[in-house]
Amino acid sequence: ISTDAVFPSSLNLANEKDCVYPENIYGKSKELGEFFITNSERDFLIIRTTIVGVNRNKDKKGFVEWIIDSSKSKKTISLFDDVTFNPISIWDFSKEWIFLINENKINSETLHIAGKEIVTKYEFGIRLLDKFKLSNDKVLKGSIKKFKERAKRSNNQTLDCSLYEKKFNRQLPNLNQTILTIYSKHYEKRY
Repeated sequence: ISTDAVFPSSLNLANEKDCVYPENIYGKSKELGEFFITNSERDFLIIRTTIVGVNRNKDKKGFVEWIIDSSKSKKTISLFDDVTFNPISIWDFSKEWIFLINENKINSETLHIAGKEIVTKYEFGIRLLDKFKLSNDKVLKGSIKKFKERAKRSNNQTLDCSLYEKKFNRQLPNLNQTILTIYSKHYEKRY
C-alpha cells in the first residue's frame, strides 16, 4: 500500500503514469518501497491511496478521530482550506483489496484507489461533523503555508482513479458515501 505522497503538489489528480517526485521523507520511503517491489521477480500490486478512518492504535488519534474529539470537547481546531484530497474510508478501501485478492487481480502493476470527489481538508471536516450532528463552530479555515511546525506535505493530494474503475468495472465512493461509511463504522468496537 502506497500513498499520494509520492507525487508533488504541482500534480492535480495524479495518474499511475505520472512521474513520482515526493516532497517529504514519508513519500520518499514509499517511493523506495515501490522501486524495490517493481524491480523484484515477484508478482506485485502497488495501490496508491488516501485513506481516512479510525486508528486501531488506541494511543494515537487519526485525522477523523481528532476532528470528532475536538468538536466533542469544544476545542478550536484549524483545518487546511488550501489542501485538497479525495479520501476513501479504510472500510471501502478494504472492500477493493478483497475484490482484487478474491478475483486474483495481482498483475504486477500500480493502481490508484481513492474516493471520487475532491474536497479540502476543511470541507471534509465540516461535512464529517455535520453527519455526526456535532458543532463545527470551533473549526477554523487554515492554511498549510502558515503551519510552520508541520512535516512538509503536498497541498494537492488528489489521485486519478479512473484506470482502476474502468479496468475492473468498479465504482469508488463519493464523499457522502465515504462519510456515511465512517459514520456507520465509528461506533464499532476497535480491537
